[in-house]
Amino acid sequence: TDVISQFSFTTHFDAIRRGVVDLRDIVYFLSIIIFMLMTNVVVLESKKAS
Repeated sequence: TDVISQFSFTTHFDAIRRGVVDLRDIVYFLSIIIFMLMTNVVVLESKKAS
């Protein structure tokens, strides 16, 4: 279950909410942001092409 909890949003958010800034949490949220932005670019490019 430890592996599954590493993918959980609440696990990373609770640490930041408590004021504990950990590099792993920052990397987690930055990777989600980058993934979503890249997905957005792909969707917009495919809509523009059609």
